[in-house]
Amino acid sequence: MTGSRQSLHGVAGERFGNLLRRQRLADDLTQAELGERFGVRQQTVGAWERGERPQSRLVEALAQYVGLEDEHALISLLDAEASDPPAASESPLRSPPVPDGDVVKMLAETYASGLLTGSLSADDHMTMRAFIEYFQSRQSE
Repeated sequence: MTGSRQSLHGVAGERFGNLLRRQRLADDLTQAELGERFGVRQQTVGAWERGERPQSRLVEALAQYVGLEDEHALISLLDAEASDPPAASESPLRSPPVPDGDVVKMLAETYASGLLTGSLSADDHMTMRAFIEYFQSRQSE
């Protein structure tokens, strides 16, 4: 698989979901594409990225994918996550900041012009199309 790999020592304090998402994006894969590689649904990959523990049958392959030394390193990381509460920035109750409407509109217009298309992931494309639809619906009101 492509992308950069890191040892466990290089990711101290990192959560498995963050490692998985970073590697997936480095490999330019959608959650669905990564799910196909591991024989799971896109929703399962999304759950892993949000902090859900993967099935034990996949731990060895997932450890290898994110660049950990072995399955024991991933199990240790998952066990440590289970005993640590998520950081405030990872709290599921906290919403991400919403960018200023003018900034979002400018990004949507830039995307629509085709200037950003080569540098965005499939998830980013979906988000930008949603922004465009939103601004188009507001203009027709």
